[in-house]
Amino acid sequence: MTMKVLRNGRVHAFSLTVEAFQASNERPATVAPAGVDLGLTLDEITATVTRYLRLPRGLDGALVTAVADGGPADDAGVRPGDILREINYRAVHNAMAARKTLADIEGTPVFILVWRQDTELFLQLRPD
Repeated sequence: MTMKVLRNGRVHAFSLTVEAFQASNERPATVAPAGVDLGLTLDEITATVTRYLRLPRGLDGALVTAVADGGPADDAGVRPGDILREINYRAVHNAMAARKTLADIEGTPVFILVWRQDTELFLQLRPD
């Protein structure tokens, strides 16, 4: 698709590719009931997500798609769009691994490393 823009009295043409954003087919879920509930919803990082969010090539982890108001993740400052990279100093490479790691956690606090806009943040979450 070609888009024309008028700027400073001149017409500029840009070539665009438009595509629909498609989340992965895996059902987003919070944490398995056996683990701690941090108030997070996680999903996989797909190629489409990488392009849409303009993530660095090769960045892995779990995409935070929702944060429950007033939950431990919200209280710690986790935001939708964050990439969960580590849980309690253990690397997680995808949402499935993050869910499994969270399901196996007993006790508090929970330490997570998130990537947000070219910065890594280390956050402490205290489950209710």
